[in-house]
Order: sequence, then structure tokens, then C-alpha cells
Amino acid sequence: HTRAIRSVAFLPDGKQVVSGSEDRSIRAWKVEDGDEAGRVTVMKEEGVVVAVAVSSDGQWIASGGEMKTITIWNAKAHGKVVEWSGHTNWVESLAFSPDSARVVSGSLDKTVIVWSTTTGERVTDPLRGHFFGVWCAKFSSDGNRVASCDGFDLRIWDSHIGELTIPPIQAEARSLAWTPNGQQLIAGCEDGSIKCFDTSTGSLLAEWNGHTDVVRSIVVACNGRFFASGSNDKTVRLWDTTTRRQQLGPALPHDRCVGSVALSPDCRHLMSGGNDKKVRAYQRVRGLPLPPLVLHGHTDLIRSVTFLPDGEQVITGSNDGSIRAWRMEDAEQPEVETLTRGGDWVLAVAASSDGHWIATAGNTDIVTIWNATTHEEVVALEGHTNWVRSLAFSPDSARVVSGSDDKTVIVWSTTTGERLAEGKGCTSYVNSITVSPNGNFFTSASHDRTVRLWDMATQQQI
Repeated sequence: HTRAIRSVAFLPDGKQVVSGSEDRSIRAWKVEDGDEAGRVTVMKEEGVVVAVAVSSDGQWIASGGEMKTITIWNAKAHGKVVEWSGHTNWVESLAFSPDSARVVSGSLDKTVIVWSTTTGERVTDPLRGHFFGVWCAKFSSDGNRVASCDGFDLRIWDSHIGELTIPPIQAEARSLAWTPNGQQLIAGCEDGSIKCFDTSTGSLLAEWNGHTDVVRSIVVACNGRFFASGSNDKTVRLWDTTTRRQQLGPALPHDRCVGSVALSPDCRHLMSGGNDKKVRAYQRVRGLPLPPLVLHGHTDLIRSVTFLPDGEQVITGSNDGSIRAWRMEDAEQPEVETLTRGGDWVLAVAASSDGHWIATAGNTDIVTIWNATTHEEVVALEGHTNWVRSLAFSPDSARVVSGSDDKTVIVWSTTTGERLAEGKGCTSYVNSITVSPNGNFFTSASHDRTVRLWDMATQQQI
């Protein structure tokens, strides 16, 4: 790539990596054999690539953007299957149906189009009626409906025949989330309100009015009972969809806009971190709402917040040089243990999938592995010669990969601390590391505008 990389994604089987860039190209790295270098295929577009999506069956890649067209590529052969010319303005959003048979596109031309992935035909004529450009378009969980919004109203369409299933719903929605059963649609609005609509009638089921600015983020729990919202009003809130009221009492304030929210898998804990030097934890015990807990301790900017897999422990890293482990069993006051009190910035924190290890790194050349249960230091991994900005565990938790300002990536043994291999080739510092779901490959993204694919077994660049 010769310009900024917008997105990088593995296909579901882990055998391909796809990236889209402002240099007007989509690049796919295909691995033919685990012991052999695959080939790099460049899928060239004529304009800026705004959106890239991959189907859940791993068969198709969709791309769209400045040129107003949508291209479907065969994810295995990397050949162009079809190019759709239906929009008259930039394509802003793309999403595949759950069965991968269709893709929905939303455009600044105020239309939504549902396309057949295999034939390239429009399933319906363009879905018209929006007054402004379409910001969001999403399939329902069964794929039978599409919801779209333009900041003026939201519409629910039959995805097969292209007709509205109900009249347009008046709502200045900027973000949407279907509930898992498809019976409700939750909309985050420009005025800060959050509204829940019955998707069969369009009737308003609930409205929450705690936020005072646009709602940018909504995360629905997998059981559909709760969702979290983050807003430009510098607050984060947790809501109960069954009682239809704010779940946690007073909003959790930040001095600046909320940067991230995380909902634990068991739906008991909500964590938020921001630039106001505090970590805050919301808890829900036995279905009873509790006020938010403010976890004091850090004295500088918090770089990262992550749950361990069991959801019972939260690890935070800060520019104050400390790594803190918060145990959430106590609803009144989580126990906190400081893993280090050094003066160095903590830039990266990662937890292994088996819950045994924590890896940390920062503005030194050392990667530290900690026991996630005892919080004791297991091993200090020495090999880099500059800051370490990124960390990622392999799925089996046996290895950890680090990326550094020294322009290298290193694969380490988690238990022994042995340096298994060092990868060179980047010409600037490494910003991000991602390991494929099957653990066979990993990618590095660098400030030199490259994405590189590496073989985990041989540690060779592909």
C-alpha cells in the first residue's frame, strides 16, 4: 500500500488477509500451503476504498467507496465477480446477510440497495425514501429485514421484495442495533435520546433521555436484556431492555469524550476508560441496579482496559507506569492489586485466551509476562531495542507476538520466555499485531504503510 490502510481482516478460515486503503486498492494475501509462501493479489479500484466487508462463509469480499460502485470479489480466486452500478454518490456502508447470499449497501445518494452476492443482480429496486444520505444499514439476525437510518428517520424494509414492512419511524437516528430476536430495534439519536421500537408495528416501546449529546455507540448483550451506550456528552450508561429504564443510576462522567466501553460476557460488569485518569466499573448483582463504582488509583492517562476471559478480572495500563488488576467479586469495592509501580508508560496490555497470562509492554524494550491469578512476574522478555507498542497472544496461549519501534516483530514462548523468531522487514515502527483465528499466521501493521503476513510456524514473512 502507498497510502493509509483503512482496514485489515482475516477471512473466517484464516487463509487470507484482506486490506483496503486510500491508495484505491484492496489487497488479498492468499496462503497456498502452510509451508510455502502464498501469493499477493491486488484488486484495484479507481477511487478511494471506503468500505470493505467479508462474507461469513468466507466466499466473497465486497468493496465500495468514492466511485459509487460496489464490487464483489471471489475471496479464493480474487477475481472480480460483478460490479454493481446503482448508486449515484459515495457508498458509505456495506454488510452481508447472515447467510452470505446478499449484501446491503447504504449511500450518500439517500438509497439502500440489496444485491445478490452470486448473480450480481439487485434483489429489488433501490430502496428510496430517505431524505438524507444513509449512515447505517443492517440486516436483522434472520436476514429477512434491513434497517436503515439517515439522521432524520429510520426505515425497516423487507430485504427480499424491497418494500417497507411498516411506515417510516420518525427518529433522528445515527446508530442502530437489532435485538437478537429481531423484535426490537434500538436507535441512538442525535439529540442524545435512545429509543426502542417494535419492529412489527413501529411503535415506541421505550425512550431513555439521560444523554445530552449524540449517541455514538450502542452495544447489545448477547441475551438481549441489556445494552450499553456511549455519548459525546462524556458519559457512559447501561440500560435494561426488560424494565426499560436506566440500570445504573447516575451517569458515569468523564472530563473528555468516552473513549471505550466493554461489557463482560456474563453481563455483570461494564467498564469504561477515558483520558480523565480514572477507571470506572459498573456492576449488576442478582438483577439489582447498583450505583457506578469509580476505581481510583491511576494518576495519569489510562491507555487500555481489558477483561480476562472469565469476566471476573479487569486489567488496566496507564502512563503512570502501573498495571492494575481489579477483581470484581466484591460488589462494594473491587480488590485492586498493582503489578508494577515503575515510571515507564504502559502502552499495551493483552490477556491470553486461557486466562493464565497477562502480557504488558511500553516505552522500554521489555515485554513482561505475568501470572493472571497470582499477579507475579513470570518472565521478562528481552530482545527488542526500542519501545514495544503492540502485543497479541496466539489462540492456544503458548506464544505471544510483540511489535516494536525497532521495526521488528518477535514471537516468544509464553512459558519459557524463549525468543522463537524475529521478523524483520518493516521500515518504521510496528503499530499493531493480529493473530489469525487458527493461529497459523499473524499480521503486522507498520507506520511505513505496509501490512505484512507472517507464518507462525516458520516465522517467515509471506
